[in-house]
Amino acid sequence: MCDVSVVVSTRNRAEVLRNCLRSLVANDGTAPFEIIVVDNGSTDGTRKVVEALAHECARPLHYVWEPRQGVSYGRNAGVARAVGRIIAFTDDDIQVAANWVERVHRLFEQHPDVDCIGGLVLPIWSEPPPSWLDSRNWPPLSITDYGSQPFVIDASHPRCLPTSNLAFRRDVFDRLGGFSGDFPRAQDAELQMRLWLRGGRELYSPILVVYTAVPRERMRVNYHRRWHMTNGRMCARMRLRERTAPDGSLRACPGRQRIICGTPAFLWRELGEALFDWLASLPRRDRARRIEKEMCVRHLVGYIAEQPRLREHHVGCPK
Repeated sequence: MCDVSVVVSTRNRAEVLRNCLRSLVANDGTAPFEIIVVDNGSTDGTRKVVEALAHECARPLHYVWEPRQGVSYGRNAGVARAVGRIIAFTDDDIQVAANWVERVHRLFEQHPDVDCIGGLVLPIWSEPPPSWLDSRNWPPLSITDYGSQPFVIDASHPRCLPTSNLAFRRDVFDRLGGFSGDFPRAQDAELQMRLWLRGGRELYSPILVVYTAVPRERMRVNYHRRWHMTNGRMCARMRLRERTAPDGSLRACPGRQRIICGTPAFLWRELGEALFDWLASLPRRDRARRIEKEMCVRHLVGYIAEQPRLREHHVGCPK
């Protein structure tokens, strides 16, 4: 019997996975839990790492092979294997706090009206970060800090919580299905959007803490440029900008849009405004601001670049 199933999807990262699993195995508290590692087509020593730790630890530690590459498939395979009434997710480059599982369990007991709970994702820097890499430019690193006060997230107040520190009641997957294979990135945002649109509620709690490794290559501007272009494409597949009201809430799809060159006209306007803001930031000494504004442009370029695919596949608003 276990109350919590912790799912970790991984591929060819055996060494960082070892640290993640050790932090999970060392978790204390009274909540019974299992750990499910989904090998998403690895060719390194991932299986040996999992099996060695499974022999050493007293907690249930399961290995699952999922040959279809893509973290959505990996997480869905973990959900299918899980027996807990709570399914928690973290990533292979994460180290969870010593009381993480216990707090996941306790928060769900204390908040029976929420479907999903997430919290802080704090950095473990591999080297001192450059001066421009402040909180304005954290999104590509999955660092998450929405402050010291808990709050509820729903369609009227949508805030994405990353799957590096995220747990769901099992019945969410019964109602919504799993993570979408159409999203090689931003699967967590797409699943949460479906949850909000069905009236689901989430809780952000700063007492739920994990730590993410930030390697050197993620502290390079080119990495951030690529991330924002891809993220723009994924947001376009969700029709995120079309669904966002002026007050930030999510709404039903608007009616017919004015189209210019195959793209909603408002996106061209937003791109023009973002370009102006970026150019205006160039003479300033604040490099973090310059990079922030550049990434806004790249996000919109990615969003607009995805429009031909959406027309080809007749992608509408998610239900």
